[in-house]
Amino acid sequence: MGITGLFALLLMLFGYTKPLDSLPLHPHCNSTVMEGFAKEAKELHSAMDACTDSCNLRENITVPKTGVNFNERDKMERDMQEAEIWRGLMLFMTAIPKVKEIITDSSLKNHTDKSYRHIRSLISFLKGLNGKQGETMRTSDLAQATTYVQTMKDFFLYYFNFVRWKVKQYVKKVCQNTQR
Repeated sequence: MGITGLFALLLMLFGYTKPLDSLPLHPHCNSTVMEGFAKEAKELHSAMDACTDSCNLRENITVPKTGVNFNERDKMERDMQEAEIWRGLMLFMTAIPKVKEIITDSSLKNHTDKSYRHIRSLISFLKGLNGKQGETMRTSDLAQATTYVQTMKDFFLYYFNFVRWKVKQYVKKVCQNTQR
């Protein structure tokens, strides 16, 4: 093979491959990943549709508020959003063992186990996105940003909304900043 053949071989190898800069800058910024987390959270909530009295909790369970004012949220510093996400995830992580103690139905315990694994996966995902765990907010801020639920259906509804609105928007903001 002469120089012409070598040149033709190199052109075939390098001329027909896609450049790497067409890949996302951050692999966590693929929107289908967050859609998957939201879908799993929705499935947990939907599984409670057939729930009866066994889904009632004998005590109030603290969860983060999930209402979002998008104008205020867009103006909020990334560190504040990050702290809110970590605080919310920790609230869910500490709530799940309490819920598991309260409920007696074994199928519901399976759902709480699944939600615990789901939250741990989400935490790993967010650590990979940031490389760090956010600082928690002051106790006074924590009290203002929480509410109480008394049913499993409400618990999973708040979790679904938390993932769908707060976590998803935070990831979107981080990815936009990464691409600049």
